[in-house]
Amino acid sequence: MLAILLTRLRRQLNQLGIVDWFPVRPSGETSVAISQGFEYHGDHLICPEGKRLVQGTFYPEHNVYQYAPKQNDCQACLRKSSCLTPGVKKRYLQLGAYYPEFLLSRERNKTEEYRREMKRRKTIIEGIFASLDRLGWIRSKLRGLQKVNCEGFLAALAHNILKSVRKFRAGMSNIVESIAGRKDMEEIMTG
Repeated sequence: MLAILLTRLRRQLNQLGIVDWFPVRPSGETSVAISQGFEYHGDHLICPEGKRLVQGTFYPEHNVYQYAPKQNDCQACLRKSSCLTPGVKKRYLQLGAYYPEFLLSRERNKTEEYRREMKRRKTIIEGIFASLDRLGWIRSKLRGLQKVNCEGFLAALAHNILKSVRKFRAGMSNIVESIAGRKDMEEIMTG
């Protein structure tokens, strides 16, 4: 259910021209990847022997779907001894509900646009964190969610005020330069 909502939200954002970028770390890739030659096909998996594993129960506490083949398929399989543990009748695989989003993100992360956006994000965000460090907000000094939220709000407010002052100063210097340039032009024209 959550994966369906996330897919719909991503589709709506894309229609508005908003592209989402999720960095996929190698550790995250191993935790959700399908191993041992199983292939993902939307609502089912295909095992290395070509048998279909259908999507079954959703476990919300772990946010995973369970996939399983027909018992007869596993019992007649040539890889039965290497694939199944003794006493187990068929193979069960669990796959995260967000696996389709993971695949899409992994494909997007191979593009040049992704590299450009991540570089841009790092320069902007790291600059903000450095500014907050200079303001003395390295870590929260208060305890409790509401107090920490308030302290974070004040730190963001201070950062934005300083940013506004810098932009205002830069704009004022441009205005002063343009006024000075106009006066020089007037003196040349009248002189």
